[in-house]
Amino acid sequence: MDFRSARFPGVISADTAPGGGTTDYAVHIFHEALRTGKYKCYLQKDTRMPMIYLPDCLRATVELLEAPADCLSLRTYNISAISFTPEELAAALCNFIPRLEMEYEPDERQAIGR
Repeated sequence: MDFRSARFPGVISADTAPGGGTTDYAVHIFHEALRTGKYKCYLQKDTRMPMIYLPDCLRATVELLEAPADCLSLRTYNISAISFTPEELAAALCNFIPRLEMEYEPDERQAIGR
């Protein structure tokens, strides 16, 4: 039997509105920075979380499904992409919105992000 499975990090997309998940801050910060110039993050500034951009997630899925079975050494794969902290993302965003005001107020999602 040929079965394949994949475990993905938080999937983020510019085309989907944030729904309150732990990695959603990485999209929501852009909306709020442009709209108000402020963002209150629900994670600590140094919380590093793995994420993957939706098109990369889809590409990885297709590549795994299309791979010849004899080329696979495992049946379950951890797909990885990028990891960054809210502080790192805010610093990069400040290159475009220099007056961005960041506030950190961790909530229950912080326990997931540890």
